[in-house]
Amino acid sequence: MGKNLSIRMAFKALPALAACLCLHAGDAAAQGTGSWGTKPNLPAPRANGAVGLIGRNIYYAGGYYQGKPVNTLYIYNLDAKVWKTGANMPASLHHIGQAAVLDGKLYSIGGDSHGDANSPKPGGAEHTGTSYNFAYDPATDKWKTLKPLIRTTATSAIIAFGKKIYVIGGVDSMGIVHTATQEYDPATDTWTLKKPMFTPRDHAGVEVLDSLIYVCSGGVLKKNTGAFEAYSPASDTWYKLPNIPTPRSDMGFGLVKGRMYAFGGEWPGIYDNNEEYDPVAKSWRAVIRMPEAWKALATAIVGDSIYSFGGYTASGMTSKGIVFIPPNNPSDVIATGSMIRSMGRAGSLGPTFSNGAIDFGLGLDASGRLRAVPVSALPSGVR
Repeated sequence: MGKNLSIRMAFKALPALAACLCLHAGDAAAQGTGSWGTKPNLPAPRANGAVGLIGRNIYYAGGYYQGKPVNTLYIYNLDAKVWKTGANMPASLHHIGQAAVLDGKLYSIGGDSHGDANSPKPGGAEHTGTSYNFAYDPATDKWKTLKPLIRTTATSAIIAFGKKIYVIGGVDSMGIVHTATQEYDPATDTWTLKKPMFTPRDHAGVEVLDSLIYVCSGGVLKKNTGAFEAYSPASDTWYKLPNIPTPRSDMGFGLVKGRMYAFGGEWPGIYDNNEEYDPVAKSWRAVIRMPEAWKALATAIVGDSIYSFGGYTASGMTSKGIVFIPPNNPSDVIATGSMIRSMGRAGSLGPTFSNGAIDFGLGLDASGRLRAVPVSALPSGVR
C-alpha cells in the first residue's frame, strides 16, 4: 500500500497546517478495479435528465419518458433512502446535460424540447438545443427563469467552477454540434463567450479537478471522438490530454479520489466497459465493467462513490439505480476544514514544495479540499 511521507513546509503563513500535512504516496501500480452495487430505482423510467447533489439529496430533473420530454423533479434522500417529488420544471426537457450545482441551487441549462428523437430535425441531428436557463432552490421548492444562453444548446458538458457555471459544446437549435464555451455568472445573471474547445462534440463527460475543467469524449452525429481536453478558466486556455482508449458518447462520468471514470455509453451499440484516468500519470486503464451495458446514465458523486440512475440497457429505458465504488488508489487529498479555506480560491495552484523527489503545488479544489498535486501532472500553461 502507500508509504506516508511527512512534509515539513517553511511557509510562515501556514504554521498550524504544516505540522499535520502528509502526502499518501504509493506504487503506481493499480490498487484493484472497484466494484458495483445497487441503489433504489427512480419512481419511473427516465433517460438524459439533469442530476445534481445538494446536501444529502440527489435531484433528477426532466429527462425523456415514453417518447416525450418531461418536467418532473425527483429527489432522493441519502439518509431515508427514498424518492419524493419536487416542483415541476418550467419547461419539459431532455438531454439537458449534467446539472450544475452552485451555492445550494440546481441549474438546468439548455436541453432538447422535442419529442420523438427520430423526428426530422435540422442538419440530420438527433437532438436540437434550446436557450433555457433555470435555477431550482431546494429551500423554497421553486424554479426561477434566468437569462437565456448566448448559443442554444443541448447535451452540453455543464459544470460549476468557482462562482461561475460553464456550458461547453453540445448541439444547437440548427442541429450543429459546436465547440462553444459559455460562462454564466449567477451573481450578475450574465453570459460571456470564452475560448472554444478544440473538438466539436455533444454527449461528453465533464469534471473539475484543481484548476481545470476536463471534457472527455462525446461525438458528432453518432461518430465518437476520443478527444480529452482540459480548460483553465483562469487563463481562458484549452489543453489537449491523452485520448480515452474507448471513444464513447452518453456515458457516465465522474471524479473520485483524484481520478476520473468513464463507464457505459454508446455508438455503436451500448457499452459496459469502464476506464479510469490518472491525472498524475496522464494515463488511462481499464477497471471493472458495469453489471450490464448501459447508456444515458445520470450521475452524482456521493462521498467516494458514483451514483447513477435511469438511462437505457439492452432491455430498453430503465429506472434502475446503481453505484460504482472505485478502487482504493492512493489519494492526494491531504486536508479538509475551514482552517484551510482562506488560503486561496478554488483552482489556485498556490505555493509549491517538495518531498525531495517531486515538486508539488498546494491549493484548494472546487470542493474546498486542500490538495497536493505534482506540478508535472499539470499542463505547462498552468505550472
